[in-house]
Amino acid sequence: MSGLNEHLELATLRIRDTAKWLIISLAAVGGVFVAGIQLSDIGLLELWSPRFWGAILGIAFAAIGGGIALWGAVLTLASDHVYLNHVTDQDLVPRAAKNATAHKTGGGDATEEVPHIQGFKNVEELRNKYHEVLDKRRELLRQNSGLDKESNKTEGENPTSGKQGQPEPDDQDFDLVDNYAVYLDGIVRNVLAVANLSRARHVWRISVTMIASGAVVASFGIALFAYASNPPAPSAGSVVNTSNVVTPLSAKLQLSEQGRQALGDALGSNCDLNADLTIVVLGQTEAGPDVLANSPKCNPVRLILDADWGIIKTTVSKTP
Repeated sequence: MSGLNEHLELATLRIRDTAKWLIISLAAVGGVFVAGIQLSDIGLLELWSPRFWGAILGIAFAAIGGGIALWGAVLTLASDHVYLNHVTDQDLVPRAAKNATAHKTGGGDATEEVPHIQGFKNVEELRNKYHEVLDKRRELLRQNSGLDKESNKTEGENPTSGKQGQPEPDDQDFDLVDNYAVYLDGIVRNVLAVANLSRARHVWRISVTMIASGAVVASFGIALFAYASNPPAPSAGSVVNTSNVVTPLSAKLQLSEQGRQALGDALGSNCDLNADLTIVVLGQTEAGPDVLANSPKCNPVRLILDADWGIIKTTVSKTP
């Protein structure tokens, strides 16, 4: 039984260690995240502006989320040790067995054999028997103590007599009670180990939910603070080189055979591709003129005119 007891205690310690290292890891990730926030523009925040309140809310969310996650870890790390007087039958029944029993009985109670109590009906019977045997062993030890024997002899009473003095107990009776107490002690240790593991798992499920929820809330707060504390830079005017600005010009475009094949579908079936097309020259690019074809009965098409698609003919007028 000692092997099982040690195994269960190690499992409980692993749950607590997992909670400890999980919160440490989340704190490290949060620290890296916070360290990466650019705070050089935080001085640009206007007091009482929407971004100012956004930064305040971000700090509040981050603090609340961190507190929730930390409290979730503390629940597991500081969970109380379960004592025999507080153990119930439900602490010893695996969760899967509880769900199966509830499913069979439609959620009601059912009498199921409680594991780990070695033939006792329930934990209460084991607890009562354990206390009874311990009391009996304590009484036998007291009767076998030298103080009682010396007291009986001093009074001139016969220690083996049941009439004048208290009879001296048989060593064989004491050995039987002591062995039974040791046997029950092993059962109780296993019961306590199982109960502590069961309680630790239950608290851990609550802790995981709290840690995950707190991490999400804290991440949202950090992101909100990062957004609010880095407002966009004030827009500045710019000067454009006037040589890059082209006034739109109206012109005519005569398509080549290659141009008619390339643009026929885009201009539409009603467009006369053999006639000169009315266009507006919008600008000049490295690939060719940027033009807008807007002839009557043709679909309006904006394109970069390839040199092989046609030639631009006489300019008609400037487009206002």
